[in-house]
Amino acid sequence: MNSAIILAIIAHIFWASGNLANVKLSRTITPLQTITWQTILLIPLLLLFIISEPLAVDVWVIAYTALLSTTLYAGSLMFYTALKKGSAQISGAIIATVPAFVTLLSIIFLGASLSIFGILLITIITIGLVITSLPNKNNKIDNGIIYAFAAVVLWAVYFTFISKSVEVLGPYWSSYIAILAGSVMLVVYSIIKREHKIKKVSCGLTALLALSALFVGGAPLAYNIALEQSNPAIIAPIAGSYAPLFIITSSIIYKDKVTKKQWLGIAITITAVIVFSVIVN
Repeated sequence: MNSAIILAIIAHIFWASGNLANVKLSRTITPLQTITWQTILLIPLLLLFIISEPLAVDVWVIAYTALLSTTLYAGSLMFYTALKKGSAQISGAIIATVPAFVTLLSIIFLGASLSIFGILLITIITIGLVITSLPNKNNKIDNGIIYAFAAVVLWAVYFTFISKSVEVLGPYWSSYIAILAGSVMLVVYSIIKREHKIKKVSCGLTALLALSALFVGGAPLAYNIALEQSNPAIIAPIAGSYAPLFIITSSIIYKDKVTKKQWLGIAITITAVIVFSVIVN
């Protein structure tokens, strides 16, 4: 097993662990407050990684990375809102499809290839998503579904095209520039939302925020380092297929209501994603 695969597995575990904490955080404070605190904690933490790293001063790539980071942060806001408004399990199943969309974008824009079997699996994933998104017995659609789908689109864009930044700037600076640009975006967004005052949090919540920041910040960093050694079509399915781990643990901890039909959709989606990850690699 090469180091790129190991780093992808680390990203896998970190994303699952971070999002478990994010369910609690997003339901205790607002999604905007959650991601703002995480960013505040991440800026000095990741600074330790870039102190000794030279920066390739390419203005266009730096601007490109900063612009691309808006999709990462907007996606996080959408996902945290999905966790707050809806079922963690359903949101997790929808987010599981990010690797499939990364692969599709890599095929279209980056010259990657996919077999007929891979295309069939993406079709099955789509069917599973449709079943998962069906209304419950009261004809009510889970409130988090739309936000989760928005997060999928935004994150797929980021994790496909960040490879260009990693190639020029390296994984550490790519991650740090994204965080700095994301913090500016959060300030603007908070002013627009009139939620620009940072609320005080308890010591216990601060500890949970620090832990989630470590995981949420460490996952894309590990992903970016893996991209130095491989392409997104290989790394994304491994790193992004953390949904089974997240769904199983969150169902035990949070016990959100999910219908039998939705569980069927989740099972179809996750099984197809796992098989997809195997055949791509």
